[in-house]
Amino acid sequence: MNEELSVGRKFKVGDAVRLAGSGSPVMTVNRVYESASQIECVWFVGGKLERALLDDRSVVPYEKWKGGVMK
Repeated sequence: MNEELSVGRKFKVGDAVRLAGSGSPVMTVNRVYESASQIECVWFVGGKLERALLDDRSVVPYEKWKGGVMK
């Protein structure tokens, strides 16, 4: 079974997210690993593509952020 899925518990590929409780850059969900509750996120810093594997509980949807404060 392929654990790389297009739809996970909370997020799907293409969703815009930020780290919960911080002013992190806006990241895009690139992969969802449902069995491990992890997502791979990508973002750009000065034209360089960055990526990180994160616990899906450590991020919130970007739409929840208004002026740097989670609503």
